[in-house]
Amino acid sequence: MSNVVIRELEPRDDLGFRHIRAMVYRNGDPVKPEDTILPKDCIGFVGELNGEIVSAATVIDMTASKGVAALRCAGIAAVGVLPERRRAGVGGELISKMTPLLREQGFSMASLYPFRAVFYGKYGYAHCGKRYQISCPAERLPRFDTALEPRQLPPSEWREIVPCYEQFASRYAGMNLRTEVQWTRALGRDNPFQIYVVGDPVEAYAVLRLDSEFWTGQTVKEFVWSDGRGYRSILTLLRSLGINKTKMTWNEPGDSPFYSFYMDQGVDVSVDRSIMYRILDVPAALSAVVREESGEFCFRVNDRDEPENDGVWQVCFGPDGTRVERGGDPDFEIGIGALTQAFLGEPSFERVLSLGFPKVLLASGVEAALRFFAPAHVHCMDFF
Repeated sequence: MSNVVIRELEPRDDLGFRHIRAMVYRNGDPVKPEDTILPKDCIGFVGELNGEIVSAATVIDMTASKGVAALRCAGIAAVGVLPERRRAGVGGELISKMTPLLREQGFSMASLYPFRAVFYGKYGYAHCGKRYQISCPAERLPRFDTALEPRQLPPSEWREIVPCYEQFASRYAGMNLRTEVQWTRALGRDNPFQIYVVGDPVEAYAVLRLDSEFWTGQTVKEFVWSDGRGYRSILTLLRSLGINKTKMTWNEPGDSPFYSFYMDQGVDVSVDRSIMYRILDVPAALSAVVREESGEFCFRVNDRDEPENDGVWQVCFGPDGTRVERGGDPDFEIGIGALTQAFLGEPSFERVLSLGFPKVLLASGVEAALRFFAPAHVHCMDFF
């Protein structure tokens, strides 16, 4: 349906934008004029067909971690199509045509939580990393005699936990390096969550809304640690908070310490709310990588939705930085989704290679690419 025009939200689109939000996310209940549905760190996009707004999406201006680098990342949320316009390609047009628009705005990456992964996979998005949800019976939580004393942090002092969060984020690719607006949103804004911390400066913290009911489950919204002592201390705190609960539930990254060291009978571990990523700007993303060793390789990337990415790229890397230029004889061919996974590091390039997604043309160049695309765990604690 190429006659759908995808563009950035304009003031004249306000009613149509709100109507889509109402029909898709609010059971048809109208959005009040005084309700803010586009926060100041967000950009709106709409799809227009014959003068009617038929689709819409919100993009959060985020920053994704990648080793020592930070990449501007479009967090795509609230994607919606009018119910009567579905199954006509309108949603696909929105996602496909937003890709070059986001790149033009300076975003190197995009991320989203898919309603259907197969749908977004057609437009270059790929699962990266995994988030474990751990549900542990209260009596199965470990206890450590050397645990740090916990204290509750007043909401106004939330900046004390930022260094701990940033140290945690440096270990993972894809973490959102939050702005003040995003911190305020994550911690509950006008109805703040409780924040418990250990250590001074903070070595670990837990964010939750305490449930006053007895013998129900207690969910922890955010659990972050900068070292092992802090991690064990928060587990001890959860044991205390869970004394009148049936279970405690929280999330950990794919390298979960709990799964590796404290797993026990009766504990349920599942993969929870997988996130998908997509490279929007190949040279901008890859040139952010710095490696101690040097090398070069050439590859062809297939990206049907962004001609600026599609084609052959030469990569030269080393301690002084990475140079990405057009041209050369490709050592391998790879789709934009698999390239995104290799770039972020989970699944690793080696894993992607073993599954046959890159078509290998020259083995020598692939060896250099294996050194460039280092494995890393991917994690994101922001839901949108």
